[in-house]
Amino acid sequence: MMNKEGFKKLISLHELMEIIQQFSFPLHVESQTVLESCRRILAEDIQAGIAVPSFAKSAMDGYAVRAEDSYHASPTKRISLQTVDHITPGNFSSHILQPGEAIEISTGAPIPDGADAVIMVEYCENKSPDEIWISKPVSPGENVITIGSDIRQGEVVLCKGTYINPAKIGVLSALGLQEVQVVKKPVICIASTGNELLEPGDILEPGKIFDINRFTIQSACENEGCEVKSFGVIPDNQSQIKTTLQKMIEQGDLILLSGGSSLGASDYMYEILQSMGKVVAHGIAVKPGKPTMIGQINQKWVIGLPGHPTSALSNYYLIIQSMIYRMQHRIQPVRPTIKGVLTQKLFSTIGRWEFIPVSVDRCGSATAVTPLLTGSSAITSLARADGFIELPEYAEIIEKGTEIEVSLFSL
Repeated sequence: MMNKEGFKKLISLHELMEIIQQFSFPLHVESQTVLESCRRILAEDIQAGIAVPSFAKSAMDGYAVRAEDSYHASPTKRISLQTVDHITPGNFSSHILQPGEAIEISTGAPIPDGADAVIMVEYCENKSPDEIWISKPVSPGENVITIGSDIRQGEVVLCKGTYINPAKIGVLSALGLQEVQVVKKPVICIASTGNELLEPGDILEPGKIFDINRFTIQSACENEGCEVKSFGVIPDNQSQIKTTLQKMIEQGDLILLSGGSSLGASDYMYEILQSMGKVVAHGIAVKPGKPTMIGQINQKWVIGLPGHPTSALSNYYLIIQSMIYRMQHRIQPVRPTIKGVLTQKLFSTIGRWEFIPVSVDRCGSATAVTPLLTGSSAITSLARADGFIELPEYAEIIEKGTEIEVSLFSL
């Protein structure tokens, strides 16, 4: 007969968020080349040392002109201008444009002195090797990219805590930077517990399953720019779990264990955490993910995730991702949302904040939201999902056809 402690009081989602706000981590910084900084977190504000562009340049192929020389041009009254030079990207013209003159110019080439506009080549016609007809007027600044129109010298273009993606790499490169200061990667130690778990490639024996959670959670952590150390599968043995957990504490900044956090005969995490440190919370009033444990050993946070794959990955997004952002001193992104109409009636669990994976089908102006109710043991529900909906603890029935907000997985 099982007689396990735990689940004495489920904490609410609000209480969980307060616990996460207590999570702190010192800022450790290192230098990286701009290219190697992708998927890292900036540890400094980036202030532009130059303007981008640093010179006025042409936005079109055509002719640099003085706008006032073109004012009376039209298809029926063309104006003749003398061509005095040709400019390509990377080269400047030493000629100062005079009234009645034009300089042939390529896209991206510097605007010559005296010119204040570019007329597109489509509205120009060669009259002779040194003369063109123009058939359209241009205004001052037309087809000209001005100095600092992209980045002003001295402005802060990227803030400390910014996640560096390929577009941010482009900004850093535009400023001519070779290296930037980034936050050192948090080290996440992860393991799965359970006598039933096998490694991929093992022979599938009766009653056994392949480990899922370690791979989904590890991938999710690495996707956020963490260094992950995997400690494999630990059998349901208190001594082995303690020994492995001690090694994880010594090597990691955050410890994640999958399985063993409930109240079954082979679930030992509560007793182990109590003996090695302290249990901060055991059981969260959310669905899926109720049997989640949060504890501390030697000031290191230890998270015991449920064994069911959907519960584990759902709680990654609910708990661990926010912890990682705090470890990285990262500006937390706002998850994109979309509104749609439920395709079926939903019955909620009173007293528990519920997260339901959904697929989103955009058909014309309508957006259909279909719950994927395959249970917390089925990873396919999240694999097929575009996002999730939240049902508050006081919700009971959500009728088919109700407009509802979907939080999308893609950031």
